[in-house]
Amino acid sequence: MLINFKVKNFMSFKDLQELSMVTGKVRRKDERTYKYKNFSLLKFSTIFGANASGKSNFVNALNIMRSIIIEEMPTTIKQYYYNLDDESKFTNTYFETELLIKDKCYSYGFEVNFLNNEIVEEWLLELIGDKVDIIFERSLPKNYIEIKRKFSKEISQKLNVYIADAKRDRSLLFLSFFEYY
Repeated sequence: MLINFKVKNFMSFKDLQELSMVTGKVRRKDERTYKYKNFSLLKFSTIFGANASGKSNFVNALNIMRSIIIEEMPTTIKQYYYNLDDESKFTNTYFETELLIKDKCYSYGFEVNFLNNEIVEEWLLELIGDKVDIIFERSLPKNYIEIKRKFSKEISQKLNVYIADAKRDRSLLFLSFFEYY
């Protein structure tokens, strides 16, 4: 279940934009919310606004993030950065989502450079109350992928192969190699 989605430097969005499914104070229609520990989430939401205010671009951002995760980075999206500022083409585009999966909260995100068609940063975190448990981090500028969570010897060996593959292919996310057991 979606908790929130964030995007920056994508099409008409220069600054960080966020869609949060966390409820405010609910007075009525409690059946439209999902209660989880110390907060509630909206089961559905709508995006509305004036024509040309970015609604479609926000949905496109979700779709592009999904495409990059499931498939790979399309080479046709070199122009998807914020186009109204010449410097934005040299700035990374940021995607992050928080999800509730089997009663656990995760934050997964990545930064891409559309101009060079490469993944620059990537991370997967488990959110446990106020604590953050890093599952893995990847940084292209620092040339590392680090798995912080402990796995069995067999799974660790597989992950080391995935790390080597991900270091060679800068256009694929490490998550696409990652098998979580």
